[in-house]
Amino acid sequence: MTGQVDGISASAQQLSLSVEEGSSSIVEMGTAGAHLDETATRLHEKVDEVSSAVGQLIHSVRDVQ
Repeated sequence: MTGQVDGISASAQQLSLSVEEGSSSIVEMGTAGAHLDETATRLHEKVDEVSSAVGQLIHSVRDVQ
């Protein structure tokens, strides 16, 4: 009987550790997701800037011709 209780206790401890690791991974994934969102936003802003600059360049070239 004691062996079974010890086995259950060890299993419960292992489960607890696995849950903690899983929770930590979820937090890390959330942080990474937030960073990706920020990066995507900055990239979108830069693409808009480049697009606008290309548009201005096209108008300038047309004016020169």
